[in-house]
Amino acid sequence: SAVHNELVFSSLGRLAERDPAAAAEWTNQLPPGAERDDAVSILTDALVEKFPESALLWAATIEDSERRARQTGVIIEHWLETKPAQVRATLMQMINRGGDAIELVHLLALAEQNRSQRRY
Repeated sequence: SAVHNELVFSSLGRLAERDPAAAAEWTNQLPPGAERDDAVSILTDALVEKFPESALLWAATIEDSERRARQTGVIIEHWLETKPAQVRATLMQMINRGGDAIELVHLLALAEQNRSQRRY
């Protein structure tokens, strides 16, 4: 039910903040689909501050392409604020490992554009 899912996912968010490894392990056991995508989104939200590279790698596992792009874009934009060289290097590594180069470069460009627009 919707109430059950809401309780599970709010618990996952709290667990991810306290014990990211346990939250990741739980999320990894979910079957592919919308619920797993929900869990990955919650996990990446919790990871982005301290572990942006892990958040980015997790976001790449979201099945729904629009949701994956949105979540990845949020992570890249946040990460650009703190460590722009590191995010670019990580994206190149992801591309070298078979990541979607066009999607990742497009998301990086959008994030940089959003970032520069906020400065003015």
